[in-house]
Amino acid sequence: MNSLSFSGGQPTIFEVLACSQLANAAESGMRHIITTLFNDSRPAIAEHADEIVTCSRILIEGHFLRCFNCTAPERIFGLCRVRHAIGSGRGDASINMQNSHRAWSLYFAVLLPYALRRLQASHENDATAEALGIPLSNDLVPRAIRFLRRGILAGTPIIRATVFVLYATGRLKAPTASLCLLGLSLQRSPIQINDKNSTLPDRLLHMWPWAVLFVQGMRQLVMQS
Repeated sequence: MNSLSFSGGQPTIFEVLACSQLANAAESGMRHIITTLFNDSRPAIAEHADEIVTCSRILIEGHFLRCFNCTAPERIFGLCRVRHAIGSGRGDASINMQNSHRAWSLYFAVLLPYALRRLQASHENDATAEALGIPLSNDLVPRAIRFLRRGILAGTPIIRATVFVLYATGRLKAPTASLCLLGLSLQRSPIQINDKNSTLPDRLLHMWPWAVLFVQGMRQLVMQS
């Protein structure tokens, strides 16, 4: 199938936020599980929990982008990434994304958030050092790096909020800056879970919301104990 006409229309901003929150909750739960299980027995594994989770997400998101043209959270909410064909009529869109779209989608969905978390951790380390009275380097390069890092961390939420507002008011077709840069948008694409052609990973994927709730509950129990 090369093209598809979507009748469900674009998702609301709340559906987009729900996808983002689900991905964040799943990552947080997986990191907590790895840290809790290996903090005493294998501290090296616990120390690199974020990298392990990121590599796992690369495999998972790569699979769903290749097979379903969407990320795993988007698949749960019945959304699909579409590329509008030049000169197409209203509601017509090509779902045959190119490999470059999938590669950049993987970068924006997994690798860029990981890089931002590393920048945030570095910023917090510098803030802790300043609070303890440890002087930071005043050389040009370290100062430039700190200035650039603060700009990125401060500008990212502003860009995200601006795109959300423009999408909610109908000024943009895509709810995120990454989708806008790639020329993609999100459309509702209802999934038939009981379809005999649905794959086992696709069926297991729709158990993830319950798994996330279980992980969050176990996390609370561990923190209280």
